[in-house]
Amino acid sequence: MPNYDEFADDQDEVAEDGGAYGNTTNWCLFGEIVRIELITRLVLVCRDKCDFAFLVAIYRDGNAQVDPSSYKIGHTVAVLNTTTKKFLDGREGVRVEKLETCRMNTELVKYTGGIDEQSDTRPCQACGKEAQERKNCGGCGYYYYCDTACQKMA
Repeated sequence: MPNYDEFADDQDEVAEDGGAYGNTTNWCLFGEIVRIELITRLVLVCRDKCDFAFLVAIYRDGNAQVDPSSYKIGHTVAVLNTTTKKFLDGREGVRVEKLETCRMNTELVKYTGGIDEQSDTRPCQACGKEAQERKNCGGCGYYYYCDTACQKMA
C-alpha cells in the first residue's frame, strides 16, 4: 500500500504527445480522516500510514449528492486510482471528481505491513524474466527491472 508521496501527481499522467497514459494497474489511497472542512466543498484532511497529512477534496460530478454527515473524524477514506495535486492554497492532496472512486469506512483500517508484501513475481520490463525482487524505475515508478543494465536496454 503506497504512502501519499509515492503517488504520481496529476502532471505525470500526460504523455509527451499530449495524450494520456493508460494505466493497467489499480491502486488505492487510504487515509484516516483527522479534520473535515465544509467551506466551499467537502474537504477531508487525512493522514496516511506515515502520518503525512493530505487533503481529499470532493468535487461533485453532475447532480451527484454528497452527504457530509456520513464522514466522521477517525473514519477511513479510500480513493481509487488517484493522482496527487497541489491546490491553490498550497496544500497537497487528491481531487475526487467521480464519487464512485471514493469510499468511506466507519472504522479505522489498521495498517499492517503484511498488506504491502508481494508474494507474486514481477517481470523485468526489458528482458521479461520473472522474479519477486525487482527494482522499480526511479523516474516513473511504474516499471520494474532486474538492474540498471536492463533499464538502459529498455
